[in-house]
Amino acid sequence: MRAFTRLRPHWQRLGDRQCSRLGLNDITFPFNMANAPHKSGFFFAQEFSFNYVDNVRHTGLQPRKAKNGAGIVKAVFSSFIDGTTAIHHNCQSRADGGPGVICAVDVENDYSHTYSFTVKNAGSGTTWKGTLVDTETGYSTDVGESTLPEGAGKLVRGEGGFVDYLPWNEGSPRTCNLLHLRMSPSKTRLRKPLARVAEMF
Repeated sequence: MRAFTRLRPHWQRLGDRQCSRLGLNDITFPFNMANAPHKSGFFFAQEFSFNYVDNVRHTGLQPRKAKNGAGIVKAVFSSFIDGTTAIHHNCQSRADGGPGVICAVDVENDYSHTYSFTVKNAGSGTTWKGTLVDTETGYSTDVGESTLPEGAGKLVRGEGGFVDYLPWNEGSPRTCNLLHLRMSPSKTRLRKPLARVAEMF
């Protein structure tokens, strides 16, 4: 299924001991949604975590309905870490009053292209920036920027990716024939939807 690509094993190339001690200043996740429907419903995401803080962050893409003939995707850069603060106009505190920050922006896109979503430290502190790049055109979009609480460390290994089908959070029947994807249900595992993701949209 090309609609979702898992995290590349950066940790293995650097060595587990080095990464667990130092962490990373940036990481890039590739996404390709060539087989995804051009409408709301799916959320393709990658989670990641940091030294010395609880909970995770994630980044991902959500297909949208086309606008004026152009493909649209919502790029999301979120934190569920208590004490995170928003410092970009695309970002806001969670609407339900819980901890964390959500950054999101709609971007015109070509679904046949592969996109790179880079999470990078914005300096020497705990501020992190999310950037989406079309790898075929080079066009770059700033998705958002937020600051983790004081004492947060660098990126560490241990998380993974997931596909969320948001209508299932609203009580729709959980059967694969409703997913509108060109895939084999016998070869595809879909993670149970996350309530916190549904709250974002």
